[in-house]
Amino acid sequence: MFYKYIGGAITATTILNFRVDTELKENFTKLADELGVSPTSMFTAFMKKAIAVQGIPFSMTVKPLSEKRLETRKKITDFYHNAPAIDLDDNKNMEAFLKDE
Repeated sequence: MFYKYIGGAITATTILNFRVDTELKENFTKLADELGVSPTSMFTAFMKKAIAVQGIPFSMTVKPLSEKRLETRKKITDFYHNAPAIDLDDNKNMEAFLKDE
């Protein structure tokens, strides 16, 4: 934990680590530089706004799925929920499972 002096008060800060695409990070850093702020300040502003609005502070939409994609999704879901259970504690079942292609 780190401490920072802000406006007459000492506040605790922490490090947040996460992975992002390299190009995305470079573009984000470039934008921050152009705005005259740090990437940390931009991300902090995003987090504060998300908390203030109790959600993502911008619209996120998805194109409706085509009938074909909806049908494929349903087939995958049905297969997953209806697949037979295999007792892999049994050596013969395990060998058969591993040999199955």
